[in-house]
Amino acid sequence: MEPSTKLCLGLHTTTPTLGIALGQIIGGELHLLHDRQWSLGKESSTLIHYYLAELFRDRAWQDLVYVAVATGVGSFTGTRVGVVLARTLGQQLQIPVYGIANSEVDAHNPHRSEAANLLHLAHAQWRNHYLPDYTAVLPLYEL
Repeated sequence: MEPSTKLCLGLHTTTPTLGIALGQIIGGELHLLHDRQWSLGKESSTLIHYYLAELFRDRAWQDLVYVAVATGVGSFTGTRVGVVLARTLGQQLQIPVYGIANSEVDAHNPHRSEAANLLHLAHAQWRNHYLPDYTAVLPLYEL
């Protein structure tokens, strides 16, 4: 049974600026509901859970149909936090996780945030029925 509300989550944790985007899929199209960035420095890894809890206070985690995460190259700890969080959500909710390199995110659309670009890049793959398993998402530390 498909969830009545289809949501998707974009996590950009590879820099000192934490980015979280939430989209809703209506008629197959992506509509951005939330797109925020916080300049947190090293606090990103501890505050990301707080911001996600606030974001999902009136939403159901089970409505997520995919997660998109920046895989780096970037901060070792920040990248790891985002990838582990995305993989955990993918595993527990049994949904696809799209790991996307920062170079692809940065080249996509300079007028959108990194987190919003993650959602748009992942949405194109999701619409083409590419459904990667969470285990395929690994952090990039060097090119």
